[in-house]
This record gives sequence, structure tokens and C-alpha cells, in this order.
Amino acid sequence: PARRREFDPNSKLLECFANGYDWGNSVYYNYYTLDGNVIAYGIGLSVQPKIMVAVWDSVTLEPWGTYLNDTTSQFPTVYNEDHQFGNNNNNLYYVWKYFSFLQESATQMQALQNMILDSVENGQHMLIYAPMGARYDLWDSLAPSMYSTLATLGSDSIVTGLPNHAFVMYVKKGYPGSCIENVATTMDGATSLSANIVGDFTGIESSTIIGPASNWGSVHWKQDPDEITTFDSTVLNIKGYNIYGVEQISIDTLFSLNDSILNLNPIIDASLYPYINLTATYRDPVDVTPAQVDRWHVLYTPIPEAAIDGTTQYTWSIVNDTLEEGDDVQFAVDVKNIYTVDMDSLLISYWVEDENNTKQFITYPRQDSLKVGQTLRDTITFNTAGLGGINSFWMEVNPYVNGSLFITDQPEQEHFNNLLQIPFFVNPDDENPILDVTFNGNHILNGDIIDPNSEILITLKDDNDFLIMDYISDTTLFGVYLTDPNGLQKRIPFEDALGNTVMQWIPATSQNKRFKIIWPTEYILDGKYTLFVQGTDRSGNVSGDIEYKVTFEIIHESTITAMMNYPNPFSTSTRFVFTLTGSEVPDEIIIQIMTVTGRVVREITEDQLGFIQIGRNITEYAWDGTDEFGDPLANGVYLYRVKAQINGESIEHRASGADQYFKKDFGKMYLMR
Repeated sequence: PARRREFDPNSKLLECFANGYDWGNSVYYNYYTLDGNVIAYGIGLSVQPKIMVAVWDSVTLEPWGTYLNDTTSQFPTVYNEDHQFGNNNNNLYYVWKYFSFLQESATQMQALQNMILDSVENGQHMLIYAPMGARYDLWDSLAPSMYSTLATLGSDSIVTGLPNHAFVMYVKKGYPGSCIENVATTMDGATSLSANIVGDFTGIESSTIIGPASNWGSVHWKQDPDEITTFDSTVLNIKGYNIYGVEQISIDTLFSLNDSILNLNPIIDASLYPYINLTATYRDPVDVTPAQVDRWHVLYTPIPEAAIDGTTQYTWSIVNDTLEEGDDVQFAVDVKNIYTVDMDSLLISYWVEDENNTKQFITYPRQDSLKVGQTLRDTITFNTAGLGGINSFWMEVNPYVNGSLFITDQPEQEHFNNLLQIPFFVNPDDENPILDVTFNGNHILNGDIIDPNSEILITLKDDNDFLIMDYISDTTLFGVYLTDPNGLQKRIPFEDALGNTVMQWIPATSQNKRFKIIWPTEYILDGKYTLFVQGTDRSGNVSGDIEYKVTFEIIHESTITAMMNYPNPFSTSTRFVFTLTGSEVPDEIIIQIMTVTGRVVREITEDQLGFIQIGRNITEYAWDGTDEFGDPLANGVYLYRVKAQINGESIEHRASGADQYFKKDFGKMYLMR
């Protein structure tokens, strides 16, 4: 209540248990505790006989740890570099709270004695014990001076000629009268020890972590001793920590009655060490009354602090957390400078993390500086194409950079209030679009003959209302390949190397949802071509399980096959089937139907036949078995022949499978009502 510092006597209860068994789980019944807390147990990594040594600081009663060069962690660290005594567990996996020495090694037994005599200072506390038994029979040959070394500490029970029993020994070095030792009475027996160990009268007082700072100013302190003639001493230690919170630098100065360090930054550079803390170590070995510190002050330039401010609510344009793929989302929230220091130009990262934990960043430019008390609120829009499934929208103000978990784009006090996450679900677009390909407006079959000057129309229909294919980038969703009669395949571009249009594209609209490609082309070579078309929608859905592939033939010479009627025989009507090649259709076609005696009963002209195209034809016109006057003809066999011309020239006959049904250019049909 009086705000006075007093030394609190530092004492701890030491308990140690040494077991003579050297097999099974019994090796774990070797341990020591401080105030009931297990500090070390077991015998290390082997069952070779060892001597264990534990050492405690005379002031803090903190146990010494073994040397370890840790290169496996994210921040490699060297621990206890000055604790390399030649011990068996030196630099072994982790920091041990005891040092083990093999009794079978003369080198390690000598190292043990060197540690006891040279490295442990007077006033420091030691525990020496031999789990699984002391090998005095080995000492006699490998380390005969071990007995005298222990006797120097105050031992009077460990002498030559003892059986190989376990022992345990405590001593405050330099004070032989403090020695306590016990020896097991049997070979496999156990022994234990309890002792109160008391630290010197000293005290340590630490500040909280100070910072982060952009510049360290001055440090001021004032203290008053309780006595006129005083034996007080106070040492001020200032530790500097890097951005990761790892101590990197430390300076000590004697804590005088009233003094200061006027400019700390040249000593501890805030750009390297943005955090510090102060530690005072008090001693008064005579009067046991520490000096009273009235104050310590650190003046520094703080760094700014921004935060996501949700007090005014945020904008999330979708009413619920489920969207349709391709829908747009709008988001906005306040970012506020909540401290007394201006921020530099502000970087904010936005991204969506999809169900595969892949980050898809949303472009957002660096913003202007954020002054004290100012608020930034921008609307961010992103599209859900490709985001089918469970997603998370993320916002990070002043983000960590270069994969660091400590270094932000600009120094800032805290980062926990710079993150925002909104989970949402997108119903995936998994319906396949419909691909359609026509040649001069017609669907063709494999092997069909087509016009050498044909216009190919490719359409892809996708019913997703939010992913209308209406932009030039959608052309990348198509692959159109043509293999010529020589077997050479090439991909057809939308533009050639000179920028000329090869294939024209027409965007889809919200009404018809059809993306169209028009490719007018001229085929130079005669022979068979193969067209291969691939198409996907914006969600990556392909147009069916099998891409469109068709083989067709180009013949530049104008020819016509024999014209067969179908069906044959017929009862109600029959049509005429034939194939044309070349690039022009006949301008005159006459079909003469006659009796077997040669009398013409009906003539059918081109105008009556209907539309005719290059390639496979089946006439729109169907003859119903009537004569020129519309009267039905009698049942029976009728002959017919075809006359076809282009520009007054007869068309070359093209052989086909129908030729076997014609004799001297006459075909035969059967009327059966």
C-alpha cells in the first residue's frame, strides 16, 4: 500500500530422487523438482551410467540450461552459448536443465571436474547425482581425482571402495557446511534428498514492452536510498527488440540518483529496434533495503494506428450469404485513423479465398494518406465467376508484406484490428452450354460434300444470367481447328498477323444468350477436311462430353450423282435424293417421268423442286403420282430421267452407289396404291 519496494527472500524446495535400476520404466524415476515443479526427469538418451549436474543462479535460483544451436525454427537462435562444458547432452535436440557426463569416459569425467571447479562460481547452487548407480570401479581407473573434487565441495561420504550404489548430493559452492548427500543402501536401491536453497537478496523490476516507436527520445530516472550511508546499487538495463519481438541489443548503466540519457536513438536505433523495455536490478547486501525508484520515463515518437471501424455498419450488397455464380458483390466499410499520428499513403488488400484455399486478389490502388481522425470508405466490387462453393471475402488494412507475419507495409501499433472476413456461398454454374455448328445454315454429317465457299456459323448458348458472354476476352474460350487434305492442322485465329478479321464474333445478349462466331472461308484444295471446335462458358463448363468434330469433302468440279426417288416403291409420294459438287447449283433441272412405252406423263422443273445446295440434297418437292393434269396415274412401273445444266452446259455425272439402279440414264420407280 505504501508503494515501497522490499526484498522478498528467494527460497525454493529442492527434491531429488535417484534410482539404482537401469532397466525398463525405472529410468524415468530419476528426477528433481523445485517447489514441486518437475524440472528434469529421466537419464537422457541412453542407459550408459552418467553423473548428472544441475546448477542454479545464486540470485534468481533459475536453473542453468545446456547449449543449443537451434537451426530448425523460423528464427534460428543460439541458447546458452557459454554453457559448453563437454557434457554428453551438449547441443542435443533441446535445452536440458541438467548436464550429463558419461562415467565410462575419462574425457567426460575430467570435463565434469573442470565444470565443478572452474565454471561454477562460489555462491551458486549445485545438485550432483548418479542415477543407476555410481561406477566407483571406473572412477578408480578413469577419474581417481573425482573423490577429492567432491571432497572440496564438502562431501565426506563419497570415498574410494564404495559399492556402485546411486547417490545424490546438494551443495552451495564455497560453503562446504551446506553439503547434503545420501547414498543408496543396495545396488538396485534408490535414494533421495530434500533441501531448501536460498538466493541472495536482490530484486529485479521490469517495465512493460514500450513502443513501437519511430524514434527514441530521452530516458529519465530518479531514485532515493533509505540510508544516508548506503550500500545500495541499482543497474538499469535497456533491451532493444526487433520487429519480431526478439531481443537484439542490450545496454547497462548505473542507476544514479537523478539522471537521464538525453538521446537514446543513436544507441538503440528505432528503425531496427522499435520496441524496448527497462529492467532495474537492485542489490543491498548490507542493509537489505533496496533503493526506492521514484520514476523512470521514456519519451519517444509513436507510430500511427488505423482500424476497421464497423460502428457505422458495412455494405454487403447481397441480402443473404448465398449467391449465384457470376453475380456481382459490392462491399464497403470504414477505415479510420484512431490515433494521434498521421498515416502515410494507405495500402489495403482485398481478396477472396475459394474452397481450395486459393487467394484471388481484387485490384485496389494505394490510397492517399490517412490523417488523424479521418475515415476512408470505398466500395469494392467483385464478380463470383469461378467461385462455386464455400468462399471467404477478406480485407486487410496495411497488410503484412513479402510473406512476413510481422512486417507491415508501414509501421503501425497493432494489426489485430486491421482484418475483416465475410464467409459466403456461391451456387456453382455446372450446366454445360450448348454448341451448334452449321455450314451455310445447314448441319452436315461426317463425309458430306460442302460448297468450297462456305460460311461456318458457330454458336454457344449459356443460360447463366450473370455470366453473359459479351466481351472480346470470351473469344479465348474457343478453339477452332481445321485439318486440310494433306493432314496439316492449324488453329483458326480471330485475327491474322496483320490484324485482319478472320472470324467475326458477335456477343451474346441477355435475351438470346448466344455467343456467335462467323467464319466465311474458301477451301482451295480438293479433298477431305476435318473441323474440330471446342467451346466453354465463363465457368469452364465444356459444351458436352465430346467436342464437335466433323469430316467433310471439297470438290471444285461441278458434278451430279444419279437422282434416286425415295421411297421406292411408294404409295402416296416420293422425293428425289442426289448429291451436287462444285460451287454452283444447276440453273436448269428437269425430271421427266414416263411410262414403260416412253410416253411422258409428268415433267418436274427446278422451280418445283425447291431449295438445292452443294452437297447432299433431298428435294422439298414430293411427287404424288399424278400426271400433268393432276389425275392419278395407274399402279405400275414408271421410268424417269434427269436433265441438269449450268449456264447451258450439261453437268458431269458423278459416280455413286445409285448407278446400279439406272440403265442408260433411266431410273425405275414403282407406284403402288
